[in-house]
Amino acid sequence: MAASRWLIGTFASHGCVGLTNEQVKDFARHLAEASQTELSDATIAAYLKKRNRTQVVKLHQLVPVELRYETIVIEDGQLHIYRDVYNKKGNTEENLRAVFDVNGLNFDTVGSEEKARMLEALDVMSGRVKKPVIATPSPVANQTKEEKLAAAAARKAEADRVRALRAQKEIVIDVSNLSGKGYPAPVNLNTGTEYLAKNTDAPAEPKPRRPRRNPTPAPQPTPEAVPSPRSIADPR
Repeated sequence: MAASRWLIGTFASHGCVGLTNEQVKDFARHLAEASQTELSDATIAAYLKKRNRTQVVKLHQLVPVELRYETIVIEDGQLHIYRDVYNKKGNTEENLRAVFDVNGLNFDTVGSEEKARMLEALDVMSGRVKKPVIATPSPVANQTKEEKLAAAAARKAEADRVRALRAQKEIVIDVSNLSGKGYPAPVNLNTGTEYLAKNTDAPAEPKPRRPRRNPTPAPQPTPEAVPSPRSIADPR
Protein backbone atom coordinates (compact mmCIF):
# COMPACT_ATOMS: atom_id res chain seq x y z
CA MET A 1 0.00 0.00 0.00
CA ALA A 2 1.12 3.55 -0.62
CA ALA A 3 1.62 5.16 2.76
CA SER A 4 1.90 8.74 3.91
CA ARG A 5 5.54 9.75 3.93
CA TRP A 6 5.56 10.47 7.67
CA LEU A 7 4.45 6.87 8.38
CA ILE A 8 7.25 5.22 6.39
CA GLY A 9 9.58 3.35 8.70
CA THR A 10 7.18 3.38 11.65
CA PHE A 11 5.01 0.68 13.15
CA ALA A 12 1.78 2.14 11.80
CA SER A 13 -0.15 -0.94 10.66
CA HIS A 14 -1.16 -4.47 11.60
CA GLY A 15 0.63 -6.17 8.72
CA CYS A 16 0.37 -3.87 5.70
CA VAL A 17 3.56 -3.13 3.81
CA GLY A 18 3.96 0.63 3.70
CA LEU A 19 5.66 1.98 0.55
CA THR A 20 6.16 5.37 -0.98
CA ASN A 21 4.69 6.04 -4.43
CA GLU A 22 8.12 5.61 -6.00
CA GLN A 23 8.58 2.28 -4.23
CA VAL A 24 5.18 1.09 -5.48
CA LYS A 25 6.12 1.94 -9.07
CA ASP A 26 9.52 0.32 -8.62
CA PHE A 27 7.92 -2.87 -7.29
CA ALA A 28 5.41 -2.93 -10.17
CA ARG A 29 8.24 -2.68 -12.72
CA HIS A 30 10.20 -5.53 -11.11
CA LEU A 31 7.08 -7.68 -10.82
CA ALA A 32 6.27 -7.13 -14.50
CA GLU A 33 9.84 -7.91 -15.51
CA ALA A 34 9.94 -11.10 -13.43
CA SER A 35 6.69 -12.33 -15.00
CA GLN A 36 7.60 -11.41 -18.58
CA THR A 37 4.75 -8.87 -18.65
CA GLU A 38 4.94 -5.61 -20.55
CA LEU A 39 4.33 -2.62 -18.33
CA SER A 40 5.78 0.61 -19.69
CA ASP A 41 6.36 3.85 -17.84
CA ALA A 42 3.71 5.45 -20.04
CA THR A 43 1.15 2.87 -18.91
CA ILE A 44 2.03 3.44 -15.26
CA ALA A 45 1.73 7.20 -15.75
CA ALA A 46 -1.69 6.75 -17.35
CA TYR A 47 -2.82 4.62 -14.41
CA LEU A 48 -1.65 7.26 -11.94
CA LYS A 49 -3.87 9.87 -13.59
CA LYS A 50 -6.87 7.90 -12.32
CA ARG A 51 -5.80 7.21 -8.78
CA ASN A 52 -9.27 6.29 -7.55
CA ARG A 53 -9.68 3.50 -10.09
CA THR A 54 -8.31 0.01 -9.46
CA GLN A 55 -6.12 -1.08 -12.36
CA VAL A 56 -5.65 -4.77 -13.14
CA VAL A 57 -2.52 -6.07 -14.87
CA LYS A 58 -2.59 -9.75 -15.81
CA LEU A 59 0.82 -11.28 -15.29
CA HIS A 60 2.02 -13.74 -17.91
CA GLN A 61 3.66 -15.87 -15.24
CA LEU A 62 3.01 -16.45 -11.56
CA VAL A 63 5.60 -14.86 -9.31
CA PRO A 64 5.74 -16.34 -5.80
CA VAL A 65 6.05 -13.63 -3.14
CA GLU A 66 6.66 -14.68 0.45
CA LEU A 67 6.20 -12.29 3.35
CA ARG A 68 7.91 -13.58 6.46
CA TYR A 69 7.90 -12.20 9.98
CA GLU A 70 11.51 -12.78 10.99
CA THR A 71 13.01 -10.84 13.87
CA ILE A 72 16.37 -12.65 13.85
CA VAL A 73 18.07 -12.52 10.45
CA ILE A 74 21.60 -13.13 9.22
CA GLU A 75 22.17 -11.00 6.13
CA ASP A 76 25.40 -10.55 4.24
CA GLY A 77 27.52 -11.60 7.22
CA GLN A 78 25.72 -9.45 9.79
CA LEU A 79 23.20 -10.34 12.47
CA HIS A 80 20.01 -8.24 12.36
CA ILE A 81 17.68 -8.36 15.36
CA TYR A 82 14.41 -6.50 14.87
CA ARG A 83 11.88 -5.32 17.41
CA ASP A 84 9.13 -7.85 18.03
CA VAL A 85 6.30 -5.40 17.31
CA TYR A 86 3.61 -8.10 17.07
CA ASN A 87 4.71 -9.69 20.34
CA LYS A 88 5.23 -13.13 18.80
CA LYS A 89 7.89 -13.84 21.43
CA GLY A 90 10.36 -14.90 18.75
CA ASN A 91 13.40 -13.05 20.08
CA THR A 92 14.71 -15.89 22.20
CA GLU A 93 18.08 -17.57 22.59
CA GLU A 94 16.53 -20.80 21.29
CA ASN A 95 15.51 -19.14 18.00
CA LEU A 96 18.89 -17.40 17.75
CA ARG A 97 20.62 -20.78 18.04
CA ALA A 98 18.27 -22.18 15.39
CA VAL A 99 19.21 -19.36 12.97
CA PHE A 100 22.87 -20.16 13.54
CA ASP A 101 22.22 -23.88 12.93
CA VAL A 102 20.41 -23.18 9.64
CA ASN A 103 23.47 -21.27 8.44
CA GLY A 104 25.82 -24.08 9.46
CA LEU A 105 27.19 -22.27 12.51
CA ASN A 106 27.56 -23.19 16.17
CA PHE A 107 26.39 -20.49 18.54
CA ASP A 108 28.65 -21.79 21.33
CA THR A 109 31.78 -21.03 19.29
CA VAL A 110 31.02 -17.29 19.32
CA GLY A 111 33.21 -15.16 21.57
CA SER A 112 31.88 -14.23 25.00
CA GLU A 113 31.73 -10.50 24.25
CA GLU A 114 29.87 -10.98 20.96
CA LYS A 115 27.52 -13.47 22.63
CA ALA A 116 26.73 -10.98 25.40
CA ARG A 117 25.90 -8.30 22.80
CA MET A 118 23.57 -10.67 20.93
CA LEU A 119 21.73 -11.77 24.07
CA GLU A 120 21.35 -8.17 25.21
CA ALA A 121 19.96 -7.22 21.77
CA LEU A 122 17.45 -10.08 22.01
CA ASP A 123 16.36 -8.84 25.41
CA VAL A 124 15.98 -5.23 24.27
CA MET A 125 14.20 -6.00 20.98
CA SER A 126 11.80 -8.44 22.65
CA GLY A 127 10.33 -5.72 24.84
CA ARG A 128 11.09 -7.64 28.00
CA VAL A 129 12.05 -5.41 30.89
CA LYS A 130 15.26 -6.79 32.31
CA LYS A 131 18.47 -5.46 33.68
CA PRO A 132 21.30 -5.05 31.18
CA VAL A 133 23.41 -8.14 30.55
CA ILE A 134 26.55 -6.14 31.28
CA ALA A 135 26.40 -5.51 35.03
CA THR A 136 27.36 -2.10 36.38
CA PRO A 137 30.04 -1.99 39.10
CA SER A 138 28.68 -1.89 42.63
CA PRO A 139 29.68 1.04 44.87
CA VAL A 140 32.79 0.56 46.99
CA ALA A 141 33.09 1.75 50.57
CA ASN A 142 35.32 4.71 51.44
CA GLN A 143 35.20 6.15 47.94
CA THR A 144 36.46 9.65 47.34
CA LYS A 145 34.17 12.33 45.95
CA GLU A 146 35.80 12.03 42.53
CA GLU A 147 35.35 8.25 42.52
CA LYS A 148 31.68 8.57 43.45
CA LEU A 149 31.13 11.09 40.67
CA ALA A 150 32.92 8.84 38.20
CA ALA A 151 30.82 5.83 39.28
CA ALA A 152 27.60 7.86 38.96
CA ALA A 153 28.63 9.04 35.51
CA ALA A 154 29.35 5.44 34.47
CA ARG A 155 25.91 4.30 35.69
CA LYS A 156 24.24 7.16 33.82
CA ALA A 157 26.17 6.37 30.64
CA GLU A 158 25.10 2.71 30.85
CA ALA A 159 21.46 3.67 31.44
CA ASP A 160 21.58 6.07 28.48
CA ARG A 161 23.11 3.35 26.29
CA VAL A 162 20.38 0.84 27.13
CA ARG A 163 17.69 3.51 26.67
CA ALA A 164 19.09 4.32 23.22
CA LEU A 165 19.07 0.62 22.32
CA ARG A 166 15.44 0.27 23.33
CA ALA A 167 14.50 3.22 21.12
CA GLN A 168 15.86 1.48 18.03
CA LYS A 169 13.80 -0.64 15.66
CA GLU A 170 16.74 -2.81 14.68
CA ILE A 171 20.13 -3.74 16.10
CA VAL A 172 22.87 -4.83 13.69
CA ILE A 173 25.79 -6.78 15.12
CA ASP A 174 29.00 -7.67 13.31
CA VAL A 175 30.03 -11.21 14.29
CA SER A 176 33.30 -12.65 13.02
CA ASN A 177 31.84 -16.14 12.51
CA LEU A 178 29.10 -14.81 10.18
CA SER A 179 31.37 -13.73 7.34
CA GLY A 180 29.78 -14.77 4.03
CA LYS A 181 26.72 -16.25 5.74
CA GLY A 182 22.99 -15.52 5.55
CA TYR A 183 20.81 -13.84 2.97
CA PRO A 184 22.61 -11.93 0.23
CA ALA A 185 22.67 -8.15 0.41
CA PRO A 186 19.75 -6.45 -1.39
CA VAL A 187 20.48 -5.34 -4.95
CA ASN A 188 19.50 -1.75 -5.81
CA LEU A 189 17.39 -1.52 -2.67
CA ASN A 190 14.91 1.37 -2.86
CA THR A 191 14.60 2.55 0.74
CA GLY A 192 12.58 5.66 -0.13
CA THR A 193 15.28 7.89 1.36
CA GLU A 194 15.60 9.96 -1.80
CA TYR A 195 11.85 10.49 -2.00
CA LEU A 196 11.61 11.47 1.65
CA ALA A 197 14.52 13.90 1.32
CA LYS A 198 12.75 15.67 -1.54
CA ASN A 199 9.35 15.84 0.11
CA THR A 200 9.89 16.10 3.85
CA ASP A 201 11.35 19.61 3.89
CA ALA A 202 8.52 21.16 1.93
CA PRO A 203 5.54 21.94 4.17
CA ALA A 204 2.37 20.19 3.17
CA GLU A 205 -0.17 22.49 1.56
CA PRO A 206 -3.36 22.72 3.59
CA LYS A 207 -6.38 21.24 1.91
CA PRO A 208 -9.01 23.82 0.98
CA ARG A 209 -12.17 23.59 3.01
CA ARG A 210 -15.27 22.69 1.12
CA PRO A 211 -18.19 25.10 1.54
CA ARG A 212 -21.10 23.69 3.45
CA ARG A 213 -24.04 22.76 1.28
CA ASN A 214 -26.64 23.98 3.72
CA PRO A 215 -24.89 26.56 5.80
CA THR A 216 -26.67 27.46 8.98
CA PRO A 217 -27.58 31.15 8.86
CA ALA A 218 -25.90 33.25 11.43
CA PRO A 219 -28.23 34.23 14.26
CA GLN A 220 -29.67 37.68 13.74
CA PRO A 221 -29.72 40.12 16.63
CA THR A 222 -33.09 40.44 18.24
CA PRO A 223 -34.43 43.96 17.63
CA GLU A 224 -35.05 45.92 20.77
CA ALA A 225 -38.67 46.44 21.64
CA VAL A 226 -39.74 49.96 20.68
CA PRO A 227 -42.34 51.44 23.02
CA SER A 228 -45.56 52.32 21.25
CA PRO A 229 -46.25 56.09 21.08
CA ARG A 230 -48.71 57.32 23.61
CA SER A 231 -52.10 58.25 22.38
CA ILE A 232 -52.96 61.99 22.49
CA ALA A 233 -56.12 61.05 24.28
CA ASP A 234 -54.19 59.32 27.02
CA PRO A 235 -55.06 61.19 30.20
CA ARG A 236 -51.71 60.31 31.84
